[in-house]
Amino acid sequence: MNLFKTLSIAFLTFNAFSSFAQIQKGNYSLGGDIGLSGNLQRSEFYRSIDARGSISPLIGEFITDKWFLSLRPMAQIVLSENDFNVPNSGVSGRTSTGHGENLGLDIGSRYYFAAVKNAHFFGLANLALSKNWNTFNNAGRPSFTYSSRLFNYGLGIGANVFLNPEVAFETTLSYRQNDINTSVAGSQGFTSNSKFGIWNLNVELNNFIDFSARKERKETPQYIKKGRQILGGQANLTNYRFDGRSQTIFSFAPQFSQFVTNNILLKGSFAWRGYTEDGRYNSTNAAVEARYYVPIGKRFFIYPQFNASFLAGDNDFFIASTLNETPPNTWRIGLGVGGSYFLSENVAIDASFFQANMYSGKSSARYFTGLLGVGNVGLLYFIR
Repeated sequence: MNLFKTLSIAFLTFNAFSSFAQIQKGNYSLGGDIGLSGNLQRSEFYRSIDARGSISPLIGEFITDKWFLSLRPMAQIVLSENDFNVPNSGVSGRTSTGHGENLGLDIGSRYYFAAVKNAHFFGLANLALSKNWNTFNNAGRPSFTYSSRLFNYGLGIGANVFLNPEVAFETTLSYRQNDINTSVAGSQGFTSNSKFGIWNLNVELNNFIDFSARKERKETPQYIKKGRQILGGQANLTNYRFDGRSQTIFSFAPQFSQFVTNNILLKGSFAWRGYTEDGRYNSTNAAVEARYYVPIGKRFFIYPQFNASFLAGDNDFFIASTLNETPPNTWRIGLGVGGSYFLSENVAIDASFFQANMYSGKSSARYFTGLLGVGNVGLLYFIR
């Protein structure tokens, strides 16, 4: 069954789900992710090492039948080292290192004010605080450290359209006002304050889980079986307004997976991202993945995985601008392992790690090879 047919069936059967009790006191919504990655790239012009880790779990609960509160703490660390050997650029033989840390907290509130069949509409408000520190050490140039403090708040509207009792399409339109204070340390240090607004239109999936219903259920559902389907990804349109200027960033990144046997899951994904103001940045990524699930207990499954992806685009960063050349197309092929634990029949926590080799187009002057290691913890949403 293809994706179009699956979604058509889901939308045509809304009436059958009109009795869903997702929007009620005591139900939870979980989200966020944990990520670890290491990236090594080599070419005749540079060597780059990048390592980063982040954690941003989200938990929300209906404290009444219509009022929903959420909390999302965030932390990130980034380490990098770059060696440059670009002819006629003035940076040959230089090494730069850097590290950055970020801490933040986002508090959200929603009030559901209307429902039409299986669509539930809400107003939302958010308040966020974050602080980051960055240090750069450039050979032959003064090192410097800068930090920033961000405070933002916003309002918006949204809707949840349920595909099954626990998984819904979620669309939000919001505006956030940002107040950022930046300071640079050193002999030529300075402090600045700026304010800017962000409009955001976002479409993704969300979950609403009644854990009490899971305890009351007598029979154990068949979590993994042929024909089950997973939907994921995101579509986003963001407009920044700063000092009379405007920039729009867009992304469209759907994901679809299906069990072709009781153990084998095949996944396909596509991502298109870019900026409206800078035509040099426009990337497209296509990826395929295969997993073989092995049960370990009633709710927990482990799997080996194979994945391959192709990236084509124009990424605006130092080497590209120095050489005045479009970066090459890049292939990535990797193997990994992972596990999925089902919180409910349609929502699972998924943890995976894979290592991949990267190759760019050899016809380009910027041919490079690389090694990538990625670990991630997130959620899977089953739509049937």
